[in-house]
Amino acid sequence: MQRKKVEVYFYKCPNCGIERTSWFLEEDGKTGKSLAICFNCDARFELNDAKWYTKTVNAYSCPKCGEFVEAIEENYSFYGLFCPNCDSLVRYSRRNIHPNKLLRATKNQLKRTIELVNELRLLKAENWRDFASLAILLLDAKKEERGFRMSPYFHRQDFTNYLLIKGDEFIGYVSWNLLKGTPTLRQIYIVERERRKGYGSILLRESFKLFAGSEVEFIVESPNEKTLAMLLKLGYVEKDEDGYRGVKVRFIYCG
Repeated sequence: MQRKKVEVYFYKCPNCGIERTSWFLEEDGKTGKSLAICFNCDARFELNDAKWYTKTVNAYSCPKCGEFVEAIEENYSFYGLFCPNCDSLVRYSRRNIHPNKLLRATKNQLKRTIELVNELRLLKAENWRDFASLAILLLDAKKEERGFRMSPYFHRQDFTNYLLIKGDEFIGYVSWNLLKGTPTLRQIYIVERERRKGYGSILLRESFKLFAGSEVEFIVESPNEKTLAMLLKLGYVEKDEDGYRGVKVRFIYCG
């Protein structure tokens, strides 16, 4: 594996000072302007107010496609760096476990689940094994939705992740956190072979109950067509000739 130094553009949040390469975008209801939202402190600010600069970081060659992948938070998974060019892992941790084994729940994991319906169980990710299973599912999800980021859901303590299990097999996950006190749906994913069975709706509804405790308005990050269709089915959005409109939700987008 080759390594080299590369220059990467970062912004510094004007509120907390944390460095990031990307941000959320939300439209200001009063001015109509697009405001950036800090990943760390959730502060809202205009992009012109952020400090932009380049920073030297390590980059590692991907063994599959040969592209160099920057060692920045957005590219980290549970096991190591994720190559956004070819959907593969660049380097691994010291724990060598076959990915297929991580997609089967252990007895300890099954003991910690909440039983739902149709052989479905819900597991809150709490330890390294849970997060390793989540990482494998996320690698699969990124093959369809390249905008899914790896790092925030593994490294930030304020994110809550639930894994969906059918029998003893992991078939999906959902990630939540609070944005200025409002429950925010970051990602939701069901493996392709288990779709069109209502599992996504069950995962969203049951995890939302556990995370928020009651029916309140929530935010959805960068919804794709699958998520919008599910939200429409559950009554959280309406659709007309202009597209989807939130009823009990509002949308933010990542830039």
